[in-house]
Amino acid sequence: MWEVEPGVKDSPLEPVDDRGHIQFKAERNLTPRFKMLTCVGTGTFGKVIMCWDRVERVVVAVKVLRSVEKYAMAGRNEIAVLTTMMNHDKGAHWPFLRLKGWFEYRGMGESRHISMVFDMLGPSLYETMLRNWSAPFHVVDIRGYIRQVLQSLAYMHGLGIVHTDVKPENLLHTKVGYATKARGGNAVANGVGNGSGGNEAGKGDDGPEAEDGQRPKKKARSTANRKPLAAYLPSDGKIIMCDFGSAAFEDGVHAKTVSTRNYRAPEIILQVGWSVEVDLWSVGCLIMEMVTGATFFSTSCDKEHLAMITRVVGRPIPQHIAELHHRRVPNSELLEAGGAAVRDVAQRQQLLNKNLLDRYFVLKVNESLMAASQETKDLKNLVKKLLQWDPKARGTAAEALEHPFFTRNS
Repeated sequence: MWEVEPGVKDSPLEPVDDRGHIQFKAERNLTPRFKMLTCVGTGTFGKVIMCWDRVERVVVAVKVLRSVEKYAMAGRNEIAVLTTMMNHDKGAHWPFLRLKGWFEYRGMGESRHISMVFDMLGPSLYETMLRNWSAPFHVVDIRGYIRQVLQSLAYMHGLGIVHTDVKPENLLHTKVGYATKARGGNAVANGVGNGSGGNEAGKGDDGPEAEDGQRPKKKARSTANRKPLAAYLPSDGKIIMCDFGSAAFEDGVHAKTVSTRNYRAPEIILQVGWSVEVDLWSVGCLIMEMVTGATFFSTSCDKEHLAMITRVVGRPIPQHIAELHHRRVPNSELLEAGGAAVRDVAQRQQLLNKNLLDRYFVLKVNESLMAASQETKDLKNLVKKLLQWDPKARGTAAEALEHPFFTRNS
């Protein structure tokens, strides 16, 4: 992996907008080595640009961060995390996006942009969800995807690294093209979410994630062509984890708030400290999104979020966690009046029974499409294990890989 590209000082100076984004221009040289082809995506962090690498003579993805100090810090953190992960995985056995090299791009004025070079891969799992009209996934596909996510996390956690932002946008398919798969029986859910729930996220300048860490509202799509199950999937089913800008070393400094809102663990909301277990909570949310075709905890309010979690878990916040919260945040109103405020929010938002895991799996799973109802029970049991108030009760990623949902059908 190279760190500073020869000749980078001689690169042309591209203008920068008022938010610190480099202004992309097709067919221009980003550096003498990299010719810009297409802007693949724009997010709060910066831009991902498809480039032609004149040295290796391949197409690559260059992640050019905004010329803003907090994103430069995130970039340096991502480089450090990936360097650690790569140094311990010389044989490339584990599914995460490897860094080919990096450099600092110097734009007009005083702008400086940390730029990271990666292999050009396929669409994210989130894009695949949109392509399938937010349809539920087949149980076989859920098992395959989640196994790979847990494998990546088991490796990271073994090195003392927490990803902190596990979500569909940060899982990339290794193949570009899609194949149509006939999906009949053995579905976890069939037709769940059909109707007005088919959505497409607007991916404007703010990208797939808003500044406050919440996924933006989706725009409604016509459901005329929606399939009952996700059928358009990359042929090999392989995914890898990406975007380590928010990753943290377990024994390092931890930000108070991490994770995109919809996948945020309760210990983060309650500010009682967090560690590798937050990634397992996010995996539980991801599974339910694949089962239902909809974001499971869709909210922008801490009180409502806690109310939803209470209904899903089926019991209130454990006393020892509530006491720790009040010690850490003495003037907090999140747990006022023994949770009455939380219950009021729950009533006002009319949270549905589908948020109760036990009742959801009874009411929403179409048993006639199940080849074996044991798969449904195993999947429900796995989700209940991951969505626990107490972080330690979730176990580890390595332990989750030994769950019957994976071993009984391996």
